[in-house]
Amino acid sequence: AAKKKAPSKKALSPKTLELNVIHINDHHSHLEEEKMELVLNGKKVTLNVGGMPRMIQRITDLKKTNKNNLVLHAGDALSGTLYYTLFKGKADAALMNVGHFDLFALGNHEFDDGNKVLKSFLDALTIPIVSSNVVPDKGSILEGKWKPYLIKNIGGQKIGIIGIDVVKKTKESSNPGDDVKFLDEVETARKYVKKLQDEGINKIIVLSHAGYEKNVEIGEKVDGVDLIISGDTH
Repeated sequence: AAKKKAPSKKALSPKTLELNVIHINDHHSHLEEEKMELVLNGKKVTLNVGGMPRMIQRITDLKKTNKNNLVLHAGDALSGTLYYTLFKGKADAALMNVGHFDLFALGNHEFDDGNKVLKSFLDALTIPIVSSNVVPDKGSILEGKWKPYLIKNIGGQKIGIIGIDVVKKTKESSNPGDDVKFLDEVETARKYVKKLQDEGINKIIVLSHAGYEKNVEIGEKVDGVDLIISGDTH
């Protein structure tokens, strides 16, 4: 068999790309706007904050005024309001599907009610899902529901986006099935960064629900990462 050629220096040569990354994380089924009290300049004010429709409108506006857009969700869509209690992620999926998201990474709370509820949510979601360190066994109902990474063509260039989930918290505080394996965040990020580099891709984003401290560790220990979108620590 012919040997696969290593990427040429030309393939890995840096080219400037202006990329507009729009991202959220941890919306936790907070689909409606909510009243909140804030103190501004010593004065107590009440205002409405958040809400998925408001956020979708903001994303729409940003995409109109910027080029080379990438819209990312860093995990924990589920668990947190009556919308989740009643609809188990279906309501979240319905709004996320019209929210212009290019990619969604798994968070720990996606596993709160086990594999079956997660599968139902993912089946309703039309957005690509990435998670490189969460690996279902062959035959699991979650097998094939997500990929380790995705390559997007933006502005004539390839961008690799790798998904990472928090391991310890998911295993200890949520309810993943025994047929789902969780791999070390840093080692897995390193493995897939190298895989992308071997394919000649030198613009790499880690879409990570591993939490701030672990993401700092990934940034320090994994060469070749251009951007880390952080979830879990809100």
